[in-house]
Amino acid sequence: MKIRVIPFLFALVAALPAAGTLVAQDVEINWKISNRFATFEALGEPRQADALFETYRVRPEDGGLEGWHARLDRTLIGGTTSPFASFLEQGRPLHWNPETGEHRDAILKYVKNEDAQRVRARLWVTGDAAALDTKECWWSFRDTPLPCTEEVELEIPLTEVTEVVVIIERDVIEARLEPEHVVIVGMGDSYGSGEGNPDVAAQWKGITSERGHEWLATSLFRLPLPDRTWLDDRCNRSFFSFQNLAALETASDDPHRFVTFLHYACSGAEVFDGLLAPQFVSAKGGGYLPYSQVNMAVRELCARPVRQDSDLPRGQYTDVTSEELDGIDITAFDRRPYPASVNWFPTELQKNDALDRYMRQFRGTTGSDHPSVGFFTCPEGALRAPDFLFLSVGGNDIGFADLVKYALLPGDYDSGLVAFFTLPEVCPPAEYRVDPRIYPTVAEHCLRKDLNGRPHAGDLIYGRGRGDAGSIGKRMELLYNILEYRLDLPAKAIFQTQYPDPLRVLPPKAPACGPLDTEAAVVYGSAPGRDPFSAWEGLKLGAPLNIARNWTFNLTSEEGHATLAIFDRFRVELAKAAQAHGISFVCETRDAFIGHGWWRGYGLNLPNAGWGPNDRRWDADLWAPYAYDPKDRAIRTGNDSAMTQPASSSVIAGAVHPNLTGHRLLADRLAARVEDEMAARKAFNPGRIGDMLRGLGNLGDQ
Repeated sequence: MKIRVIPFLFALVAALPAAGTLVAQDVEINWKISNRFATFEALGEPRQADALFETYRVRPEDGGLEGWHARLDRTLIGGTTSPFASFLEQGRPLHWNPETGEHRDAILKYVKNEDAQRVRARLWVTGDAAALDTKECWWSFRDTPLPCTEEVELEIPLTEVTEVVVIIERDVIEARLEPEHVVIVGMGDSYGSGEGNPDVAAQWKGITSERGHEWLATSLFRLPLPDRTWLDDRCNRSFFSFQNLAALETASDDPHRFVTFLHYACSGAEVFDGLLAPQFVSAKGGGYLPYSQVNMAVRELCARPVRQDSDLPRGQYTDVTSEELDGIDITAFDRRPYPASVNWFPTELQKNDALDRYMRQFRGTTGSDHPSVGFFTCPEGALRAPDFLFLSVGGNDIGFADLVKYALLPGDYDSGLVAFFTLPEVCPPAEYRVDPRIYPTVAEHCLRKDLNGRPHAGDLIYGRGRGDAGSIGKRMELLYNILEYRLDLPAKAIFQTQYPDPLRVLPPKAPACGPLDTEAAVVYGSAPGRDPFSAWEGLKLGAPLNIARNWTFNLTSEEGHATLAIFDRFRVELAKAAQAHGISFVCETRDAFIGHGWWRGYGLNLPNAGWGPNDRRWDADLWAPYAYDPKDRAIRTGNDSAMTQPASSSVIAGAVHPNLTGHRLLADRLAARVEDEMAARKAFNPGRIGDMLRGLGNLGDQ
């Protein structure tokens, strides 16, 4: 659609006197899209969407997400809050439908029917303010003039150029309005979902007892726990996810850009259990999510129903192709066990494999074709390929949560039975385990795992005895192949973030994609032994019954060094796999948390800590999980998690995950890389290059 000046305006120009006219080149038409983040379009009336974007966009004067965070904390009533919070509290619909587990049409229309969409634009003229102050502007899409000092509104097509004209006395000023639509998909695990940062965090105000909040540290649960809510409670997906914040920052960076962000990252997701096959989740009674993250993206980016290749049941599911496998032995991968363990029902990404047969009982419950193993295919020409895919995955594949538990849980237990129910399923490699003479119960637990053939973290990183066949590198290569094949993505459009390190005190001299000198690294640690002011006491809430009442939760420097060494091995393998495949790997996120270690900031101990001459009690009513603090820690400690999402099933899940400070530190680095890539794409304009070559050809003919 092209809006051109209406004919009577030309007659008007001809009739205007010549005196006192403006010089056209001194006046320009400026414009911006009112709401540049499609997510907000699903949250209410257009004015509300515009107002939300105006509030939450990253402004130039913010200087990035740190200034954005500080501004919101200073200007929003009650401090920084999620824009989804009031909707969730009032039960109003959002862009994500938790009942069906999919995005609503209000946002999907921008990818399924992109060419039919329109966006709201605001236009204004700039020039000599004194000259414009008394003038009237005749806009080509209006029948009556407006003062030139006023903005004017116009709906324009999302995918076409709109030509507009404004006449000021005898001057005719033209402009081409060409929106840039950027589609971003977010996939991955709890780091990508926003775990630890519910849209509606726990509110402690008014929850009291005769002994204050002592029960926080004892897990006695004598009072109702304050509730907390995520955008998606099954995946603990939140507005505060760095993937979402990076998409919002990308939308904010250009007034002519409109960003549609589809978010699928899910807490607990792995390459197989989550991205390539439906994920088993324990939240809300457990069970499988309807689709894998890859299938969700294909299904929602496809303008037509996914292809049905046969009339047989589940005919829309197809096996992984030989092109996607590219010689990878899919049977070589160990699977980390979970309640409906794929270790006993491994998937080969084919219909009717062991996992698919196991899922029959769940299909019977839903009365539908899901969950199922296999892949969707979009009919030729119907897929709106994403411009970028944000990826954070791999940590759960090597036992991230288990390694954290190994480091934080005490080494001595009252009984072997207690140890059986609390110790991790995945142990560290032998060289990073505790001394069996000091902690025999823990040592015996891991030895038993070894004897039973269970993989330790080193096995999951490097594979077991068959070269690199079962390594994390090969696992990532398989994922990259499938993402490229199913979503029509070039490798460079996949932006994978490195996992950040919250343990080191000082920045390294080595490149961010290379290995660290973990022996020389300075790692902060808490003192060994029981400490009522420990930042990790809140993890007791996650232990069954009250068995953890007298346990010691801490993270010593020795434990920190061992954990750092294991994760650095993993990070190096991630970087190598991504770079070998041509993925846009964001190495710089590894060091994003330096200066924001877990030991920094306010409220490290629980609010009831002490009860003696050295007590450091503070009022739990004042807990503000999203407050801005320039010297804050970047991850949730055990206590932070207990205060923010205080339920036995989620306290441990939220610990050692980024808080809002951490997510904005990651998002800033990711968004900067995306902006660089977008600038490079614009600089490499095939049309301009063609014009230049034709021009050179014409010169040769002369």
